[in-house]
Amino acid sequence: MKKIASLFFLLSSLVLPAQTTQFTLGDVSVASGATVEIEVKVEDFTSILSFQFSIVWNPIEFEFVSVEAYNLPEFNQGSFSLASTAEGVITCLWWDSSLSGVTLSDETGIFKIRLKAACLGAGLAAIQFSEEPTEIIVAQLSGTEIIEIDAAMVDAEVNISAMALSDFSITDEMGSSANGSIDITFEGGTPPYSFSWSNGAVAEDPSGLAAGEYECTITDANGCVLAIGPFEVEQITADFTPTGLRGFWVFPNPTTAVVHIGLPFETPEDVELSLYDPIGRLVQKRVYTHSGPEEQIDLSEALPGIYLLKIGTVEGVFVEKIMVE
Repeated sequence: MKKIASLFFLLSSLVLPAQTTQFTLGDVSVASGATVEIEVKVEDFTSILSFQFSIVWNPIEFEFVSVEAYNLPEFNQGSFSLASTAEGVITCLWWDSSLSGVTLSDETGIFKIRLKAACLGAGLAAIQFSEEPTEIIVAQLSGTEIIEIDAAMVDAEVNISAMALSDFSITDEMGSSANGSIDITFEGGTPPYSFSWSNGAVAEDPSGLAAGEYECTITDANGCVLAIGPFEVEQITADFTPTGLRGFWVFPNPTTAVVHIGLPFETPEDVELSLYDPIGRLVQKRVYTHSGPEEQIDLSEALPGIYLLKIGTVEGVFVEKIMVE
């Protein structure tokens, strides 16, 4: 460490040249709960004697796993300080003890960092180079002189995917025959999946259901959990067959505020309107007698995502996806 400190002390009085060495953390995608591997690559890495920097991330979003795939002379785990990984920080310090300088071709990887994504919702996360706690410094051998050169640091954007309900359909119970069913469609996560319904069912799409409300917990291979529902199976009298509703419309869709729903009834009708959020939770329900040309739902405070609108009348059931931006 004394040799390294002496080396960087020599840089304090030197003029920076025009050359810039680039360090890049590549953009990647990962599923919630899975491990992501991010490679640090270099460009214009010519006669480099030493470098130091920190890499930081949000410890709520990622857990440190390892640093590996070292690709420089005398570069190993001892070149890193891993004392603060729980706070989302590692520091890196490497130098060429031969003082001859190392040259690498562009896009060469010099090491990899592995992080485990937390079981959170989908979104974008950042893995970044930082001046804290270790200042970014790169030293180059120029002839017989050691000079400090500029460093361009390119951060990584991590696209995290998560399980989310994308669609569902419900077959109501006819009479008292316990013949209802729920068919769910979801995306994201890592297979295989397990399903735990509130009635004890473990199938993805349970059948043989009596009228009532049902909830489901989905667990993926990484231990991430998605709770969806309630889904309501209704009871329909034996002399009624749902036909599906015609002439309904939803506008605007996608939306950022109020949605207008066209309900083309010629006479007042009993209506049950249910709205489910992107993870299948019932966020709004109205049961009333509708007599106007349209209905409105204010989604200005709703989080972005795909919502499912279900409208039931004595004539049938209408289900429509609403995209909130």
